[in-house]
Amino acid sequence: MHNQLKQAINTSQHCQRNWDLSQQIKKEDFDLILHAATNCSSKQNRRFYKIHVVTNREILEKFYMLTETSPGSNLYNTQVLANVLLAFQIVDTSNEYKQKDALFHTQENIYRDYYMSIGIASAYANLVATQLGYKTGYCACFDPKKVATALGLAESKFEVVVTLGIGFPKQNKKYWESHFEDAPNTKTYTKENIEVNYIE
Repeated sequence: MHNQLKQAINTSQHCQRNWDLSQQIKKEDFDLILHAATNCSSKQNRRFYKIHVVTNREILEKFYMLTETSPGSNLYNTQVLANVLLAFQIVDTSNEYKQKDALFHTQENIYRDYYMSIGIASAYANLVATQLGYKTGYCACFDPKKVATALGLAESKFEVVVTLGIGFPKQNKKYWESHFEDAPNTKTYTKENIEVNYIE
């Protein structure tokens, strides 16, 4: 069991960039992934985000064209073309939360809780999806206002922060290779060591 969990953790850190769109995620699997993302830990169990589930290929292709890796590169983030894309958007948290302990709940700390909650939720979804046998890919390389328009979201001061693509990989490609033959992307990154310090 420990080896299986370790393998899932190591796999989940990789960003999948190509997808087999002929397959479909099982409903019971996807329900569990969403359960993980909506029932995970958050500050005082508050609601800090909503999740948009995107499967419309036309919308995903519009989204893709908003993810250029750097201006003029003509390289885009194909992880957003997954079988299913989860888009995590900040929502206005409750007035009760903002007013409680007002000296501590500064605007800076409230935004910290937004981002922390989305990080935790997307990580839960990522790891559960990986354990179920799917591949995943994060993307935050986009203009939130343009993405909101592409997704048909009402105008809001609360942004889409990050997306997580979930689905099936193309069997004839490495995870870092682009979804498209004419848009190569061979860049990948080695995981940097994280220091662990024991205080006893």
